Amino acid sequence: MSQVGPARQLAISDSGTDIFERIKNGNGVFTTAADSLNIGTGTLDKGSVITPASLTGDNYDITFSVAAGMTTYDIVNTTTGLPVSSANPYAGSSTIGFDGIQLNIKGNPENGDKFTVSPSSNQSIFKTVSDLITALETPSSGQPGGTRLAIILSTAIQNISNSIEAWLTKQSSIGAR
Repeated sequence: MSQVGPARQLAISDSGTDIFERIKNGNGVFTTAADSLNIGTGTLDKGSVITPASLTGDNYDITFSVAAGMTTYDIVNTTTGLPVSSANPYAGSSTIGFDGIQLNIKGNPENGDKFTVSPSSNQSIFKTVSDLITALETPSSGQPGGTRLAIILSTAIQNISNSIEAWLTKQSSIGAR
């Protein structure tokens, strides 16, 4: 703190923890992920909030079923254990919306492939970079390795972007002081 007036002090710095470790992952509200056991080519985006008042802050599973050439998916709120919707048709690309959120899944998920939606949490830039290094060092030829790598790289890029945005916000705040 710096004394800038007889009755006024002004912070001149922020903690490193705030700058480097308290960075929201995903889109800042929720994060999407593919199950590590998926074998199809399904990928998903970071998603977006479409109705803030409908957000629950719960966890969800989106599970795909393939039977007789027809692909469908079920959405289950894993926090409450209740189904959100079931037997939704899927045809290579779908915009999925529920409980105030929307996300896109593309590609061809196989029977049993699962995607998750969870509330965002704080993640350090150091974990983001470590996860990226691990992904780049892990062999990923063919399928499903190529799809897994694409999803991990997309997540890492989003989290690095979140880190840069957080740093710029802090830099602006310090500069304004």
